Amino acid sequence: MTCLKRRIGVDLDGVVRNLYHPLVNAIKRDHPKIKIDPIEKWTDYHIWNHFKLKGKPVDEWWFKQLWFDRYVEEVYHRNSFTYPWACEVLKKQKSKGHKVIFITAQPNSKCIGWTMYFISKWKIPFNEIHFTEYESKHKVECDVYIEDSPKQVRMLAHRNVFVYDQPWNRQLEEDNIIYPRFKSWLEIDKELNRRFQ
Repeated sequence: MTCLKRRIGVDLDGVVRNLYHPLVNAIKRDHPKIKIDPIEKWTDYHIWNHFKLKGKPVDEWWFKQLWFDRYVEEVYHRNSFTYPWACEVLKKQKSKGHKVIFITAQPNSKCIGWTMYFISKWKIPFNEIHFTEYESKHKVECDVYIEDSPKQVRMLAHRNVFVYDQPWNRQLEEDNIIYPRFKSWLEIDKELNRRFQ
């Protein structure tokens, strides 16, 4: 029996690419007065709320300027890395004939360039890549979506969406919807194999 070929929609940041640890390390190095909550305790997708100066969250605009102007290359390219088993699972699923579709909302053209370099550097397999507006990711048709953003998960709730477990998306448990949640790419692989055999 042959399996149907499926389109697997995959978010990049927070699902395949870990850029949060490099960001924390860079800010700790250059701004030692800023206290940073451990990533494991980031309950808010607006992560600047977890960077505190004199006990208060840093200014959102300052934080975004710092991230995207000063650290964009370091965080998006030089020091970012893949989550364990992401490349292997995507390669395996692609070898089965499924299409790996990256759907990502990058904040600017620099990030798009570093994202393409990151994919090449780590030899991450894919069939298509869609750089979309944040609110438009759901417009790319796929059979399953793998996502970490609570807002995106909710926008995809009527579709087949897998939640890649991150501290900032655990608030989804308060919804009246049970989203399939996966703590590792090996768990995702197992479920994809089960569903798409």
